[in-house]
Amino acid sequence: MDTLNIKSGLILLVVFLLLQILVRIMFRTIGFSLKHVNIPEDWLRFIRDSTAILTFIIYLFYSNNLDSTDFTISYAWMFFFIILVLSLLIIENLFLNKFTSSESELLDILKQYPISQIVNILLFAPIIEEIVCRKIILGDMNLGNIWIALIVSTCIFAILHFQFNFFDFILIFIYGLLLGFCYIKTESIINPIILHIFINAIQLLFIFNNEKSTV
Repeated sequence: MDTLNIKSGLILLVVFLLLQILVRIMFRTIGFSLKHVNIPEDWLRFIRDSTAILTFIIYLFYSNNLDSTDFTISYAWMFFFIILVLSLLIIENLFLNKFTSSESELLDILKQYPISQIVNILLFAPIIEEIVCRKIILGDMNLGNIWIALIVSTCIFAILHFQFNFFDFILIFIYGLLLGFCYIKTESIINPIILHIFINAIQLLFIFNNEKSTV
C-alpha cells in the first residue's frame, strides 16, 4: 500500500469535508429555488449525496490516491470475512438486540426518504466511510504503526456511528476492526466496501423483519 505523510492525509480529509459542505450548500440553494417545481426532497437528497461522492472520487483519482490495485477482489479473504460478519450479525440480532438502541428512528427516516436513505445505507455510506476510514486513515496516512492506524481508524469509524449507546459503540468498533483487517489482508479498498455493503444490507433485512414481526 502506498503511504502519504500525515499532512497529505489531512489535506485529503479537509478536501472531503469541504466538498460535502459545498455540495450541501449548493443543493440547499437549489432546493429553495425549485420549491415551485415540486421536486421531491427524497430525490434532491439522492442527487446531493451522489454528487458529493462522485466529486470526491474524481478528486482521489486526480490526486493519484486511487489506482487499479484498489479494485482487486480477493475472493478467498472475502468469503472468510463474509462468514465471520454474518455469524456476528446473526448473534447480534438474535441475542443482543435488547441491548442496542431503538430502530424506530431509522425506520421513520427510511419511510420519509426511502430512495435516498436506502441508497445511502447500501452504497454511499459504505463507499465514503471505507475510503475515509480505511483507504486514507488506515492505508495511506503514515501513522508509524499499522496497529495504531487500525485502532485510530476504527475509533473514528465507531464515533461516526455513535448513538449514545455504549453497547452499540462496542459492536460498531468490532465491525470496524473486521473491515480494517479486511483492508489490511487484501490491500484493496473494494473488499471492505463490499463487506460494508453486505453488513448494512443484512442489518436492513433484520430491521424490516423485526418491524413485520411486531405488527
